[in-house]
Formats: sequence, structure tokens, C-alpha cells
Amino acid sequence: MYKKHSKLHHIEYLEGNRVWVLSPHPDDDAIGCGGAIIKHIQMGHDVRIVYLCSGDQGIKGERVEDVIRIRKSEAQNAAMIMGISLDNLYFMNFGDDTLIQHVDKAVLKILDLFNLFPPDIIYLPSFLDNHPDHFATNSVLKKCNLKNTIISAFEVWTPLIPNENCRYN
Repeated sequence: MYKKHSKLHHIEYLEGNRVWVLSPHPDDDAIGCGGAIIKHIQMGHDVRIVYLCSGDQGIKGERVEDVIRIRKSEAQNAAMIMGISLDNLYFMNFGDDTLIQHVDKAVLKILDLFNLFPPDIIYLPSFLDNHPDHFATNSVLKKCNLKNTIISAFEVWTPLIPNENCRYN
């Protein structure tokens, strides 16, 4: 019925058999592109997620060590619900709001992962997203200097219209 009165359409196929999600914090992946992750999994694609920051500022009034443990556990539970193996989750544990200070270190770690499992498509927050760690995640990806990879941006804090910002060929 919606097709008759709407320009919306159901996506039957998502590109990329080897999928990476660069998630600044434990939860940005599920919030920003959880539906796409589930669709990739349903299509039999291999999905891997890198959590760049620990989420240490995500729960006020708790000890930092407890917050990091809780946020990691929440990310693992969400990944299992989406159908992702825990072996495909990578936690870099940079402190929240400090990623911009660790871009070069993050680039080296991510390139090591990409060399083991080269991406066809990478999801990450848009560079227009108004959060410092979300913007820094884009700086990390830019410095990776990838070729022949689809880059697809998602919205977490700042509303966007585009779904796919660019392609590198």
C-alpha cells in the first residue's frame, strides 16, 4: 500500500560482501545503521565492527571501569541480536572525546584489520555529524586512503539526507 502513495521503496539488495562498520562508540553502530547490518547478515555477508572509543562517558555517576565494561557488554549483546559473531567485534578503547588525539594510532590499527579482511563497504557516521568522535572517525578513515571501497554514512546526532556520500574507485 505504501508504494502507491509514497516514494519510499524496500531495499532488496545491499552491496558489499565484506562489510566493516566504524563505530565511534558502543551503540553508534546499532543506532546509525543497525537495519543495514541486519540486512547484510540476512544476505550472508560478513560484517565486522570496530568500536573506536570505549564509551567511558556514556553513563553518568558510575565508575569509569564499570561504564566501559557495561558499554562493551551492551555492544556485544546488540551484535549477537543482529547476528554478528563476537569474533567480528574489535574494541580499540580510546577514551571518549579523545579520538582526534589518536587518529594516527587508530589508522594503523584499522589498516591492520583491513589488511586481514579487506572491506567492500564501510559504514561510519557522516562527517557532518556534530560530535567530535564521530567527526574524528571520518578523519581516521580518510587517512586510511582506501581505494575501490564503498563508503556509506549514517546519521546519529545530526540529521542527514544522503545515504551514500562517495565512492572511491
